[in-house]
Amino acid sequence: ADRRMRSLRIPMQNVILGTATGYPLTVLDRFCGTARRSGFGGRIVLWTDEATLATATGLQRKHEVELLPCPDQPYHLQTARYLAYEEFLVRNGAGIDRALLSDVRDVAFLSDPFVHALALRHPFCAFLEDTTIGDSIFNKTWVQQAFGDAAFLAIAHEPVSCSGTTLGTADAMRVYLGDRKSTRLNSSHLVISYAVFCLKKK
Repeated sequence: ADRRMRSLRIPMQNVILGTATGYPLTVLDRFCGTARRSGFGGRIVLWTDEATLATATGLQRKHEVELLPCPDQPYHLQTARYLAYEEFLVRNGAGIDRALLSDVRDVAFLSDPFVHALALRHPFCAFLEDTTIGDSIFNKTWVQQAFGDAAFLAIAHEPVSCSGTTLGTADAMRVYLGDRKSTRLNSSHLVISYAVFCLKKK
């Protein structure tokens, strides 16, 4: 029976998830091409616009990339993409080992991100920028508008965490995305700081 169960297990894959709208195909080609040349052999899934879907057939074949239409949500794409990522991981969870949420326009791969020592050692990796929330006019404004001055002052010294590049196990990423969804959808502000989760540590 145990032998039968092992043979029925779904092969686990790593997956790169991203959103690319309004970009020329050269941007997608660089992103997907460098991922494949790095040795990454898992799934690349990108949500994109109708124009790209209509013209990127060759790109899909060349890099074995899955292109999906952007989510039809009443939220800004900055928020809607995380809802799409969460739905994807819930729907495909049994076959996903680890997931990387990545920006597309300004990302190129020098090596397979899933074989990095940090990725193998930790269930969740967030990438910190070299500035604090208090020093970033964008993050400062977003936190003040969404949560008020007191909340901003409580986390102004925290480093900005770039949600555009986040890596973790499928389970950890589902928790993270559920947390983002709860925080974003309970606010009237469309584009909330990537670092608001510092508030939950206080």
